[in-house]
Amino acid sequence: MPITCTDIPKFICALLLPPIGVWMEKGCGADLIINIVLTILGFIPGVIHACFIIYSEKVPVCLPPTAYTGTSRNIWIGSNFIISILVIFVYGGAHIRCRILKAKHVHEQTVETVNRLLKSLTVVIAIYVCTWFLTISSLVVSQVSKFSPEVTAEINRQLGWLVIINASLNFFVYFWRASEYRKSIIKLYGLSRAFKLEASVDTGARIMKTSVKI
Repeated sequence: MPITCTDIPKFICALLLPPIGVWMEKGCGADLIINIVLTILGFIPGVIHACFIIYSEKVPVCLPPTAYTGTSRNIWIGSNFIISILVIFVYGGAHIRCRILKAKHVHEQTVETVNRLLKSLTVVIAIYVCTWFLTISSLVVSQVSKFSPEVTAEINRQLGWLVIINASLNFFVYFWRASEYRKSIIKLYGLSRAFKLEASVDTGARIMKTSVKI
């Protein structure tokens, strides 16, 4: 079924209040509950999920969980599961290494840099585990458990939005955590004046707070 004019309000609601968009498309059900949880945990994942629910009902969407069948599917799931475990070990090792560096250095600037790196690693690991690793692990369980085709299809469908979230959150994470990336994006879209104004307001507020304390 193609996208029609009646879908426009659904997409608008999905952008402004995601659960409403999902409710308009699917009614009360598992999709709505999932979207409410995602919206509470993070507004952007809720928006992505809502748009995915509305769009996938109109246009067939090919996602990694549904792109492979038979032996190729087993190979894809198995190899990605191993890679996911290795990635988590690498991230975990880097996290431990940063903590060791933090304990060894007493220089304030070094500690601040390591702290920022630790926070960035924590965010990256959390997103990776909650999206891609959860997707692959669920696919492994569905393959081993030999669910019915209907259940497997529903699992694949629900895991699709996790893949989308994993791919789409990179921009926001980099923009939030990497100053050089943030500066480049701001410059690219010509938002330098707006961000300079915001920075000056924040600086003024900090100065006022400092003067009040003094």
